Amino acid sequence: MQSTAATEAFWGACGSAGACVISNPVDVVRTRLQLVGAAGSSSAGSLASSFSRLSAANLTTGLRAAIGYNVAFNGARFFLFDTMSSHTSTPVAGFSSGFVAGYLSSPLAKIRTVQQAGSCGASFWRMIGSKPFAGAGAWALRNGGHTGCIFTLYNGLRQRLREALPAGSAAWAV
Repeated sequence: MQSTAATEAFWGACGSAGACVISNPVDVVRTRLQLVGAAGSSSAGSLASSFSRLSAANLTTGLRAAIGYNVAFNGARFFLFDTMSSHTSTPVAGFSSGFVAGYLSSPLAKIRTVQQAGSCGASFWRMIGSKPFAGAGAWALRNGGHTGCIFTLYNGLRQRLREALPAGSAAWAV
């Protein structure tokens, strides 16, 4: 089955949206622990305690923005990577696709984080609207490096598995 950039974008967006539903409660707790310092604790007990103090409604805080961010980011990232990877090396295609997708989706990442932190209201909308791309360059750089590493390691591992398991190579054709 031949994949296209649009197919890669679709499945990347769908997969990340699904994963986001599962990981959002952890992101809410992580964001709030980072903001309050939680006495410098990052133990499993501290995490469990934080979960128990938050209601189910609080654990879904920012979920819509998180799904929107993940769909926009990963849809663009997979589309761009698939498009660029036939014209340049995997690390360059990965970095470039992650950088561009990270930059373009950074306003949604900002909304998600502010909502997960529990900061809403008029000042929230003023902050988002005044400079939606504040920090976008740093976010793009982080995502570019991250994507370059992930996609390069994934492609290298997939190739090694194909070589090591030639009888199962049809399973790696995806």
